[in-house]
Amino acid sequence: MGSFAKLLFLFATVLTPILLRSAVEGLMLSAELIPWVNLDP
Repeated sequence: MGSFAKLLFLFATVLTPILLRSAVEGLMLSAELIPWVNLDP
């Protein structure tokens, strides 16, 4: 159980920055592609 927890922690530590970066890149890309999403009149 301890080794499984370590593996899970390592997995989360590696994946979290990758997922955050891809999410931020996706948001920035969609903001560039769809300028009319901006709510300002």
